[in-house]
Amino acid sequence: MSLTDNHHKNITPKRMLNRPSNPELERYITDVSWLCNKYRDVGIQMIDTLGNERERSKLNINVPVTYMLRSYVEYLDTISCLFEKGIVVSAMPSIRTLYEVALGLLYILQDDQERRALSYRYGSLLQRKKYFDQLDCESEVGRKFTIDTGIKRDDSLEWREESQKIRKEMSKIPFKDVVKEWNNQVKKQKRKHVQWYSLWSGYKTLRMLAEGISHLASYRTLYDLWSHEAHGASAFDAMDYTSDGNEVIKPFRNPTHMPQMIRLIAMLTRQVFAEIGEFFFDEEEQGRLATDLTVLLVFEDEMITASISEQYKEMDA
Repeated sequence: MSLTDNHHKNITPKRMLNRPSNPELERYITDVSWLCNKYRDVGIQMIDTLGNERERSKLNINVPVTYMLRSYVEYLDTISCLFEKGIVVSAMPSIRTLYEVALGLLYILQDDQERRALSYRYGSLLQRKKYFDQLDCESEVGRKFTIDTGIKRDDSLEWREESQKIRKEMSKIPFKDVVKEWNNQVKKQKRKHVQWYSLWSGYKTLRMLAEGISHLASYRTLYDLWSHEAHGASAFDAMDYTSDGNEVIKPFRNPTHMPQMIRLIAMLTRQVFAEIGEFFFDEEEQGRLATDLTVLLVFEDEMITASISEQYKEMDA
């Protein structure tokens, strides 16, 4: 069916960018964005607390967790900005990453915290080093990049210096046991790259990790949906039909699935924040955090939870 058919003739920027007027829906979207922002603000306060209370005995755990929390909170902020515009579909890749960071944090704090935190830090540095090495146009991958794209860079020295900085950082951190186990897993799994959470009898895949920390249900239900969107394989999700059977194209900024997404994000955020607080914070700090999270949970429970999708059944109206 061609886009020049009669029922597609009104596809205009105005129609694709503007939702049908609905005060209740707009209020719900505003509330969801507000909730995300409040969780973000609590997370920022936690980053500040972690940065000011680095016990020497927990230093190798604190640093990775602090930066993982920062990543988590930044994705919360990104999702909030998209939700504020009623954008859910394009937020799904960010929600997927938020979920992965959350699973990593929960895994580290579950047990054997120092080795797991060091494993994450080592894996992260290894990936950054690989990236900078590939940007060097004198490397094999760099030469192939130049041939494939026709782009010749004159900044290879900068990337080599960045790679050297990472090597220097890796030499200062007690990675000896991690490196040994990493190399053992590379041989055992017969792969060039292994997941940091697979070390020391951990989990080879994210699915196994989710199951190991009691999040298999959310993984099964939603992760495929997010991945489908992240890999650009969900274009036909924008196809819809009117009540009389005519095909229509959904507009952008469609808030369908927002109630389910905010519920999951809020649940995951409360769990991650509570686990971090329990491990690092003193009793008074834990009390303040618990109060903040309770207030936000009450607000969440009072929000509109009805499905939004019915607003978009008649897209040719």
